[in-house]
Amino acid sequence: MKTLLTILITLAAVVPIHAERDPICLTHGPLLGHVTSSSVRVWGRTSDAGVYQVSYGTSADKFTQISESATTRIEDDNTGSITIEGLEPDTVYHYQLRLNELAQGLPRSFRTLPSAQGSRNAEYNPNGLFNFRFQISSCANQDPQVIFQYYDGRTGELDYAEAISLGRK
Repeated sequence: MKTLLTILITLAAVVPIHAERDPICLTHGPLLGHVTSSSVRVWGRTSDAGVYQVSYGTSADKFTQISESATTRIEDDNTGSITIEGLEPDTVYHYQLRLNELAQGLPRSFRTLPSAQGSRNAEYNPNGLFNFRFQISSCANQDPQVIFQYYDGRTGELDYAEAISLGRK
């Protein structure tokens, strides 16, 4: 019995134990910003340093385009951003982030801003002005009970949405 125990202890010390890490995944995002009539910036944060892309298109069923790659680095808290350019004004686009060719999360959508030229009317809107609404998001608070704030562009008031639980029932 003592010999068997000695053999097992010796094998445990000699045989390396190898643990596999989880594959890289998206931990925060995607967040959109810098939206114009022809571009949008997409931020993402990954579990490890890596490379991601954005698949996108005007059809929810099929993404016909793919962005350039963005690299996340530990020096930047594994956060990166991609600016997608050449988009059409006032158009809904559907998109999804991809890490190592694998889709991350559910597909989402955004709308580009209208162009001043497309909004211009010589009599009623000679400057090509338009209205828009926006929401503010932050990944700074990792508390599962999050209160989302919403700015109502029509009234100029900050409304507080009800607290929702992310990932909890």
